Amino acid sequence: DVTVQYKDTTGAVLADSTTLFGNVGENYTTTAKTIDGYSLTTTPANANGTFSTNPQTVTYTYTKDPIAQPVTVNYIDTDGKTIAPTETLSGNIGENYTTTAKTIQGYTLTTTPANAKGTFSTEAQIINYIYEKNPDLAQPITVDYRSSTGQKIAKSEVLTGNIGESYSTQPKTIAGY
Repeated sequence: DVTVQYKDTTGAVLADSTTLFGNVGENYTTTAKTIDGYSLTTTPANANGTFSTNPQTVTYTYTKDPIAQPVTVNYIDTDGKTIAPTETLSGNIGENYTTTAKTIQGYTLTTTPANAKGTFSTEAQIINYIYEKNPDLAQPITVDYRSSTGQKIAKSEVLTGNIGESYSTQPKTIAGY
């Protein structure tokens, strides 16, 4: 009989062995199995042979496929503070990844990283989309032009600006006043 084994380089069993039976002098043929996460490294010299009176062992040897490290996508402000949930992408070594900027309320994208698109590898990768906080708009200021009795005597003006910015108003020349 011929026992076919499937092991990694340390000798650990990766799949159940199979046993072939035949008459002495008959030919046998074995085949490697596809094992997820592993690649065949050695096809044994006795993968094909002839049944004999002595038991024979055929061992296929595999190595573990390298694991791609994650791609971490950060959405941060110019101070490095996280402003949207971090995303983690995973894939196989050699596969492409693509990331995209997010629309984040109150912020404007300032930096799209060079590695926004790339390839998964054995090295962990960090992608930082950097945003600048939009200026905080102040509440509008309405300038009314009224007589001493409170009656409106000209069209109101509305001033807008950012919090902390100075503003000024000017009196109008209004006929009859």
